[in-house]
Amino acid sequence: MFIPKEFDIETYNYELPEDLIAYYPAKERTQSKLLVINRKRREFYFHERFSEIESYLKRGDLLILNNTKVFPARLKGRKTTGGEAELLLFQKPFGKRFETQALIKGKRIKKGTEIKINEVIKAKVLEKYEGGRFLIKLESAVENLESLIYKYGRAPLPPYIKREPEELDLERYQTVYAEREGSIAAPTAGLHFGKNLLARLEERGVIIKYIT
Repeated sequence: MFIPKEFDIETYNYELPEDLIAYYPAKERTQSKLLVINRKRREFYFHERFSEIESYLKRGDLLILNNTKVFPARLKGRKTTGGEAELLLFQKPFGKRFETQALIKGKRIKKGTEIKINEVIKAKVLEKYEGGRFLIKLESAVENLESLIYKYGRAPLPPYIKREPEELDLERYQTVYAEREGSIAAPTAGLHFGKNLLARLEERGVIIKYIT
C-alpha cells in the first residue's frame, strides 16, 4: 500500500548527535537558540536567542500554550528479591492505595513482582502488557501517596538526557505557566518562554490561550 511521505513515520526519524544534546537548560530560558524556517524560500537558519520570537509574532496572532504541569513521576526501589527497579508512573497517585500503569526498568519484572520504594511506599505488579508497560498497585501505610510522591519522587527527564535527575530539574523542566498537574512529560516547545517575554507578547497584541 502506498503511504505518502508526510504520513510515513520513518520520514521523521533522524540522528541526534550526543554532543548536541543539552544535558542542562540555559541559565535564562529565553537565551536558548531559536530555529526559524522560511517556508517561502524553503530555508532555515538559527537565531542566537529564543527571545527574538517577538519579531515574528504580530498583533492578532494566536499563540496556544499547553499549561500541563509535570509531577515527580520517577520512583527508584528494589524488588523483594534484591534487584533494582525504577518506575515511571503514568498518573499522579492519591490516597493510600492507587492503581496505575507504569514503565518499569529492571530485570525479570513480571506479574506478582513486589518492589519496595522505601520504608513507606511499596508497589506490586498486577499485570504485564506489551511495550514494557505494567499495571501496578502503589501502597502506603502512613501518608497519602500524593504527598509522598513529592518527598521521594524525581523529575521524569526525557530519555535522551542520560543523567540522574536533580532537585532543580522539577522546576527547570517545567514551563513558567504550568498549572494543571498530572503530566509525565513537559511540553518542551514552551520551556523557553519566560514570564517577561509572554508579557511583552501580550503588550504587542498577541493573543495567548491555554489548553491542557
